[in-house]
Amino acid sequence: MKKISFINTHEAINVGNRLFESETYELGDGLLTPFTEMRDAARLDGYDFATYHLNPLETSNAVVCLDMPSVALQARIAKLSVPKYLFIFECPLIRPDDWESSQHAIFDRVFTYDRTRWRGGKYLNYAMPYSMRRTIVQSPKTRFMCLVASNKVILRQRSGYDDRRDLIEYFRKTKMQGFDLYGRGWEFYVSASRLLNRLFARFGSKAPWLRRFCTALPFYQGALVNKLQTISQYKFIYCNENFSHPGYLTEKILDAMWAGSVPVYSGPPDIDDFIPQNCYVAAHDFPSVRALVDHLSTMSSAQYMDYLTNIQRFLESEKAHVFSSDSFYAGLKSVLDEDL
Repeated sequence: MKKISFINTHEAINVGNRLFESETYELGDGLLTPFTEMRDAARLDGYDFATYHLNPLETSNAVVCLDMPSVALQARIAKLSVPKYLFIFECPLIRPDDWESSQHAIFDRVFTYDRTRWRGGKYLNYAMPYSMRRTIVQSPKTRFMCLVASNKVILRQRSGYDDRRDLIEYFRKTKMQGFDLYGRGWEFYVSASRLLNRLFARFGSKAPWLRRFCTALPFYQGALVNKLQTISQYKFIYCNENFSHPGYLTEKILDAMWAGSVPVYSGPPDIDDFIPQNCYVAAHDFPSVRALVDHLSTMSSAQYMDYLTNIQRFLESEKAHVFSSDSFYAGLKSVLDEDL
């Protein structure tokens, strides 16, 4: 059995082999399930997938980094004579160091979801892994729309975080019923201000008295435990990406689809290469949040059912397979077979 050592950028997930042993942890429902599925498939092919806490770097046959590791770990990796791979998961807005080509020198292969950059050679493409081994949740749609996100802020430029706050502000001011907000940190929300939200979200847990200065959100439902079962109660799921970048498509829109709801989505500029337009409502097609909500509120039952039919057809198609853990593992296995 060849040992493959994995390093996740979130160190807590490396501890106790959580990357492969915990399907949920703190990142969200089922986000780690694809890695459990890959581990099981790899065992049948003679590969032992585990974090570097179980498979030490110095005794492994290959090393896989999920986003750029710490400087200390980079130094250890550079000394190894085994194949070393980097998967770029985050977008440049969140992890600019991932996208510095000078940082890639210690790696033999670099996998990126961005097909417009670094073509050929050591660079390979992949799609974000997702567990497609599930069935669409069938639940009555008793609520209008929800948003699942943490209260985060990027100060230096506009991002998907700002679009979410625009939506929240609309429902706060109009007091329209049927909208709910889930996620961490919204008890420290301060209107639509980037700076104040950043400060209050960062220091709120250490200074609970700050809540007296926060903006009340009567539709805030707290953190989410069972995501798909909860969001399946809503007709529409607002699920934009943190940042629009080629190929950057995460679990958000797929979660909405498997919940049996219609995604209200904005994502990568090449989204049409991955998901048909008739499977989601494109949020950025509307000039304002009001125009978007008016469109959703007046959508006919026939139109809504068309979306659900198209979603089911897509999820059952070969095109959706690109997001599966099987597809992700096949890409990694091909280079492991070649390099080892």
